[in-house]
Amino acid sequence: IGVIFQPLAFLRTPERVTKEILTLFSDSDIPVVLIDRDIEIGGAVLPHDFVGIDNLNAGRALGVHLIEQGAKRVHFLMRPNCASVIRDRYDGVMSALDGRMSNKSVIVAEPNDRAALKPWFERKSRPDAVVCESDYVAAQLNNTLASLGLSVPKDVLLAGFDDIPASAASAPPLTTMAQPLDEIASAAF
Repeated sequence: IGVIFQPLAFLRTPERVTKEILTLFSDSDIPVVLIDRDIEIGGAVLPHDFVGIDNLNAGRALGVHLIEQGAKRVHFLMRPNCASVIRDRYDGVMSALDGRMSNKSVIVAEPNDRAALKPWFERKSRPDAVVCESDYVAAQLNNTLASLGLSVPKDVLLAGFDDIPASAASAPPLTTMAQPLDEIASAAF
C-alpha cells in the first residue's frame, strides 16, 4: 500500500495541512510519492519521494517565447494562496525577461474578478502579455479580457501551464507549457 499525493493549495494554510497529512502517513508507515511539488517539513525529514517538472525552467521558456513574440509589458497572474510552484514559474518568467519585469508586474487576483483586473487593463501601459499560473486560470482570464473588450492575441498575449484540454478548447487556443503527465504518473507509480 502506498499513496500518490498532490500537496494541497488554495487553503488559508495549505502547507500546514499538507504537512499534517504527510506526518500521518509517515507515522502509519505508508509510503508517499508527492506529485506537482515537494514539501519540506521543517527540520524533520519524512520519507517521501517526489515527481514533477522543473517549474523554473518552464517559466523561463514561456518568458523567452513571449519576448520572441514581441511582448514588452509581461505580467504574471496568480491567485491568492497559490501553490509554492507558482513562485518558481514566476521566477522563471522573470529570469527570461532580464529585469523587464518587476514585483509590480505580479497580479494577485482571481482570473474572473473583473473589478480587480479592470484597472490593470485600462492603463495606457497595460500588459501586452500575461503568463498565468495555470491553463485553468488562463482560460478564465481569456473570458474576463473579452468582457473588458480585449482580444487574445491581438491585444494581449496569454500563456499558461499544464496543457489541460481547456487550453486547446479556448478560442483562440492558449499558449501553454505542457507537463509530461504520462511520464509523471509512470514515475510516481
